[in-house]
Amino acid sequence: MGDYLDKKYSYSIQGLTFTGNVLDEACYFEGDGFKGNGAEDSGIYYDTANGDVWYNPTTDKGGDSVKICTLIGVPGERASLLDNVDITYSA
Repeated sequence: MGDYLDKKYSYSIQGLTFTGNVLDEACYFEGDGFKGNGAEDSGIYYDTANGDVWYNPTTDKGGDSVKICTLIGVPGERASLLDNVDITYSA
């Protein structure tokens, strides 16, 4: 995932930190309309309104978020489907 998302062969993912192999909670954001596409912090953004999951590699730079997947289900129930501990990375 790291090399695909940030196109670097560094065994890391730009803008994300992990504790062990689990995404650090400071890099995970969720809420209605969350895309991370403005001047927000880098991280993984989960739009609970439509199930879209976004990767934002930079902080304070707009327009560079990439949609990485969409979770399908009932909108009110989707919010409980994902958390930072569900996102892992191993090089």
